[in-house]
Amino acid sequence: MVSSNIILDKDLKIHNVEDIKDELLRKLDVKGDITIDLSSVEKIDISGLQLLISIVAELKELKKIIYLLGSLKVTSPRI
Repeated sequence: MVSSNIILDKDLKIHNVEDIKDELLRKLDVKGDITIDLSSVEKIDISGLQLLISIVAELKELKKIIYLLGSLKVTSPRI
């Protein structure tokens, strides 16, 4: 089966999550499974995590498999 690769090279934080979401949604309309490479992402906050969860849910609805590559550092705001 054909797989589509998406490389994210920006941090997934509240200030840019909407732009990244729009970019990802445009790229999800492909045949086959999806691989999202997160190796260049240095930080992710709760907004970024919610985005990834929503993308996984969307792909599940489309009966596609998603692969997430890389490792992340999840950050939380200091209170």
